[in-house]
Amino acid sequence: MSMLAALLIALVSVSGLNLPATTLSNKERSFPRDVADPRSIFVVTLSKSASVQASEWTRRLLERQARLAATIYQVAVLEEVPGLFRSFVISALHRAVPQGMHDHFWVVTTDSQAWQRCVDSTSAAEPHVFVLDQCDRIVWRAHGGLSNSKLNELLALASPGSPNKNQ
Repeated sequence: MSMLAALLIALVSVSGLNLPATTLSNKERSFPRDVADPRSIFVVTLSKSASVQASEWTRRLLERQARLAATIYQVAVLEEVPGLFRSFVISALHRAVPQGMHDHFWVVTTDSQAWQRCVDSTSAAEPHVFVLDQCDRIVWRAHGGLSNSKLNELLALASPGSPNKNQ
């Protein structure tokens, strides 16, 4: 599929959403209102089974951050984790995620169905990645493990001077 076709399929407005989250640095956030920059990349997991692949996405994106005109976020949707175990999971994330990423790692404990719709999830077992443009529309998305073709599409879209920026 060409990047243009992917853009046309993925163009989705999120301006009406107000999805609460908390960063690993314990700051309250709301998606998409509290997204810092006009262009952002989100790596979202809806289950523990997606976390290894999501971490690979985030790691590879962070390695290329200097070449991106986008802020990178990772979101762990934990609503399905029983309340008794949630604090243990969050503590483990706090230890595992590099300190420099804590403000950009969001933990979600409510509205998992809204997140599933936002990422167009057909499987909670895989990570979902999307590019948010102008803080209100998804202009590209993918799911599953990282591949060179997916990464190259994303990098072409989120690089400085991208021809698709601000369309």
